[in-house]
Amino acid sequence: AGLAVRVLRLPLDPGETKADLDAFILAHGTTRLQHLVDTAPDLDTYQRSLPRSLRTAANLPLPTPYPTRRARPHRLDPIAPRPAAPPTNREQIRAHIAEQVQAHATDGQGFLVLAHEPGVGKGHNTTEGLRAYLHTDDTPGQIVWTAPRKDQLHDQHGLDLIPLHGRCEDNCQRLAEAQTLAAKGYPVLQALCQRRCPFVDNCPYLRQFGVEADRFAAQQLLLATGWWQEASILVMDECDPALLIRTVTLNSTDLAAIARSTTCTHAQSVLRWLTQILGTTSDRTLVSGLLLTELEAAARAEGLIFATTLHTAETNLPDPKEQALLPSLPRGANLAEFKALPPNHLNTMITQLSHEMRRHLTGTPFTSRLELGGGLLRLFLRHEHLITQLATPDQPKIILDATANASLLRAIFPDTPIHMEQPPRDDQATVIQVITRDWAKSTLHGDRRTQWYDTVAQQIRPGRPTLVVCTQETEDDLRHALAERGHTDAEVAHYGALRGSNAYKGYDVVLSQIYNPNLDSLVREGRALFADDTAPLDERVITTNRELTDASGARWMIAVTTFADPRLAALLESKREAEMLQCAMRGRPRDHPEAQITLLFSMPLPGLTPTEIRESEASPTSNHIFTHIFCSVMRVRGGEGFQSQKLSKSTCFSVHCGDFVATMNTNWHI
Repeated sequence: AGLAVRVLRLPLDPGETKADLDAFILAHGTTRLQHLVDTAPDLDTYQRSLPRSLRTAANLPLPTPYPTRRARPHRLDPIAPRPAAPPTNREQIRAHIAEQVQAHATDGQGFLVLAHEPGVGKGHNTTEGLRAYLHTDDTPGQIVWTAPRKDQLHDQHGLDLIPLHGRCEDNCQRLAEAQTLAAKGYPVLQALCQRRCPFVDNCPYLRQFGVEADRFAAQQLLLATGWWQEASILVMDECDPALLIRTVTLNSTDLAAIARSTTCTHAQSVLRWLTQILGTTSDRTLVSGLLLTELEAAARAEGLIFATTLHTAETNLPDPKEQALLPSLPRGANLAEFKALPPNHLNTMITQLSHEMRRHLTGTPFTSRLELGGGLLRLFLRHEHLITQLATPDQPKIILDATANASLLRAIFPDTPIHMEQPPRDDQATVIQVITRDWAKSTLHGDRRTQWYDTVAQQIRPGRPTLVVCTQETEDDLRHALAERGHTDAEVAHYGALRGSNAYKGYDVVLSQIYNPNLDSLVREGRALFADDTAPLDERVITTNRELTDASGARWMIAVTTFADPRLAALLESKREAEMLQCAMRGRPRDHPEAQITLLFSMPLPGLTPTEIRESEASPTSNHIFTHIFCSVMRVRGGEGFQSQKLSKSTCFSVHCGDFVATMNTNWHI
């Protein structure tokens, strides 16, 4: 109903089984009560903190990230047909890209985001702009070009870029040790290379960073900021927010190993309480104030005060720089000794818990970076050194991404200038959007799955090369089903595997399913990115109405699932709509107007206006047909008859579903 519901649970003193509100106020005062009100968790968060057995006994359904009901698309009054947009001058757009890149490289500030549609030539003309910069600037500095994959080096013709390589067997003599240390959270350069590697003076991996030249690297290498922080210009071919974050996952064995590695009894106490609580989370999840409340209860059971113990543990933390040198480990340590090291996350956990405890004590709502659930402790962290360097306005940066999300970039880099170029897309390609039925993977069972195969096959035009895109789980089955229906030449690929691909130029593209990323993973990514913002994240999932209009002026209102929080909504759009749009444009319709794009779902895609909106035929199992059948029934029992009545579809009924189905199976005739 749109209400924000929170749950206040009064703490019990030792020996108490019930807390009375009036008695609590008399004993602790209204200030303490107000603090509990201010820090009370929302209903979903509280419900997830309860054991599954308790929820089952109380007949409480599990919280679901998706709204249980979404309104069906409904038609709106049409508007005047959209006039044909004048064709854009491609050469002018390409020349403008080169001019902007040259100007930004010369004296630009912050980010220049080139969000032109695929096929315009962002990469080629960025190269041209950088070449002009190199020839006209008296003292051009280093150019660094990065991309998601290292094999994209050859896409930049015209620049002499020397590739950088990550650690591998060819350039690192102690690769296994380096990977072990990195997985445990230790800085490899300080702990291994500089102190314990006999090959450091002739290391091919380290030596490559000392070469003064224009460089190309996979974006993961940006995490080592030392080699590019003095570059004159940084180019990022796409920008995935996942590059900026990391998740640390620990189990009870890891916590025990960390506790054994410290001599601070206060830190050991905190880790012991975390381990105790972790053992109770096999079927529940604790975050934020709920976690801190249980830690307070665990401390109180031992006659201690959690806040005091935690503060002392933070005061006694070892120097992280000294800790990184692994003073207790011999210089000639072998791989087994590296594997025996405890995870290096004590400082991070204690510091983060202290930070959140201070906010909790002030009654300030906050987003937590800690989560206990499924028997695991997760820390959602940012690569702060990377974000700080990217946010530096004095170093110009260029992002090439047709689906870049300006709102998301501004939320991550609020104080950095961001200039986005995103000209309107040409409407040269035919875009068919078939609405009123979304083929979600969770509903593709039995006859419905066969109907989906038939529907997809019907969209393939005879004689046309066609790319069909679906989810990874259904890729093999769909390929086999299309081959059975005679479409042996259709290419089938899944979402997430097509970004940057030029293998399907001139192809028709059929997006056969909507793409729904995992919402829990997105929330965790949002916590890592925005936990330190003043405003806490609103993790509720809601539906919002978006209008869909085609070239003829036909209009529909579509209910779309999104997050209530604009930061999470922008993050979702950067994953969901952006991925579908990237796949839809694989046929390069700007250069191949004969290519057709077909969308078998209702969700509007920003920047991809349909030429025609079509209604799918209602299936025998759809709600539309069920309502029609229900309103057109006649019951006959033996020789006793009841007159059939024609009822409007708006008529409301209250019927026990089990009884109704049983009756339909025996006595009801359509």
